[in-house]
Amino acid sequence: MNLGKRVIFGAFTTIGARGVGVVCQLIVTAIASRIWSASDFGMWCLILSSMLLLNIFDFGASSALQNRIARSEDSEDFFFASLFLFTIPVVIAFFIWQPFGLILLRQPLSLCKGAFLGRQEAHRVALIEGFAAILGACIIALQFPFQVAIPLYLVSQIIPWIFATLFVIWRENWRLRFVIPQNFFLSVKPAILLWCLNLFSLLIISTDDWIFTYLFGIESVGDLTLVKRLYNLILLLNWSILTPMWSAYTLSSIRGDWEWLRRSLFKSTALLLSIVIVIGGWLYYFHPSLIEIWTGSRIAMPQVALALWVMTAALSLNASISTLLNGLGRIKIQVISNGCAALINFGLSLLWGKQFGMPGVIWATSVSFILVILVNFLVLQREKIPKIC
Repeated sequence: MNLGKRVIFGAFTTIGARGVGVVCQLIVTAIASRIWSASDFGMWCLILSSMLLLNIFDFGASSALQNRIARSEDSEDFFFASLFLFTIPVVIAFFIWQPFGLILLRQPLSLCKGAFLGRQEAHRVALIEGFAAILGACIIALQFPFQVAIPLYLVSQIIPWIFATLFVIWRENWRLRFVIPQNFFLSVKPAILLWCLNLFSLLIISTDDWIFTYLFGIESVGDLTLVKRLYNLILLLNWSILTPMWSAYTLSSIRGDWEWLRRSLFKSTALLLSIVIVIGGWLYYFHPSLIEIWTGSRIAMPQVALALWVMTAALSLNASISTLLNGLGRIKIQVISNGCAALINFGLSLLWGKQFGMPGVIWATSVSFILVILVNFLVLQREKIPKIC
């Protein structure tokens, strides 16, 4: 199977497997919004947002492992050294607060994600995530009390990754050992850069919910989250398409196949924006009816929906260009641009949130990502990557 076909296969299987996860998430939200109070549901939404933010605690090791495997570099010692080092804060967190330890445990276990993606096996990652979503949906469907449901849900999100980690070790024929190779900290540098990039990107996205809570109260987060979940479906679809592209760009650059790289960039970007325009427009007009069918409550937020539509377009365009730059190893400038954008977003979101309400916070996030897009485009121009610019 050639590179293009592997990318297409990975994208379609990822979309299918994540589709199962989306259905489970919709079911979970529908149940949780009915059985829990507004404050408990708002807290649930903040926990999910925090779980996304805590993904930064792998310090970019998974992405670095993905690049090492894609480039056929030695990865065994790097994998076990990272697994050992990232388990230490998990143990400490368990003694401080067990739910926090459960959340952090996902980080060392998700190293196997980089091993799968480095071998163009995005479908395996999606299957694991889909299975975790099914387990989580079963926990919520049993309608445990809020205080019981949270730790059980967190455990359900860890179990599939334990089996995935064991599978990677067995498949790669790696021998379990706890060793820190001499050149480990030199090889950590790319991982730290990727970690900083993920950190700043997640800060731009995840801080919105905390700003909403600060400005408008925790009860407002629940209604807003329902609208955001609809537009997140578009992002999930687009990210599923881009998931196998990272390592494909790396392989293409190693082979010097710049023409394939150029065509893939333009085609994938056009596809992502087309999806945003069509589905985003449909959600803008029909989100009140969809939410009523979904949760039993009619929530109409046309100004918020419009702002989310634009933000989804900005996120999708940025993801397309950033995936290319990640595959080519252009990380440093992205770290700087995303770091500056995170600072701008925080101040601008507070300012516009006070002046324009909820839509103002979202528009501030869109502006922040547009600035990142402009910088990334200038990087492509400056680098003069063959047959791209």
